Amino acid sequence: MAADMRESIYESMDFGQLALEKLGNVPENFRLYLAGMKPEPPKEWTHMEVVGAEFRSPKSGINQGKLSIMVPGTRRSVKVLRSELDEYRAKQAQSSPEKSS
Repeated sequence: MAADMRESIYESMDFGQLALEKLGNVPENFRLYLAGMKPEPPKEWTHMEVVGAEFRSPKSGINQGKLSIMVPGTRRSVKVLRSELDEYRAKQAQSSPEKSS
């Protein structure tokens, strides 16, 4: 079964938003598809490696209409430091109104 990359799952997460900022301009069908903490164990992680690429739909077959084929040569990766993510989260918390109980 081919992956369907129509939904931008990682892009909605804080580390994904920061990764996209660091990557700069990306095509509309660019998706983050891999993220991992380094080094392991996660308790001591210093950074995340976030990887993305542009995807396209097959022209025929059962996956037609799904973003399921990675476009060759479009893979890009970025390192998001733990300190950058902490700072990004702090800024987001300051700019967002607090939730009422």
